[in-house]
Amino acid sequence: MTGVLREGSQAALKIAVQAPPVEGRANAALIDFLAKWLRVARSQIEIASGEHGRNKTIVVRGRRAVEIGAAIEQALRKD
Repeated sequence: MTGVLREGSQAALKIAVQAPPVEGRANAALIDFLAKWLRVARSQIEIASGEHGRNKTIVVRGRRAVEIGAAIEQALRKD
């Protein structure tokens, strides 16, 4: 995770992965990273939009937004 862009409802995480954007490798690396970071199964994470672009919308299934927000805040404090 390299930073947080904007604030409030427009906030976004900036994440850089080492994998090349070829054959879905970068997307897979992003999902792996998020699953570990948020402590959820890979199958709970989906790229809802932006699969072929730099900006993505991610869905985390089986967790409430409040739980995800708390996990992100905790992880940011550790980094």
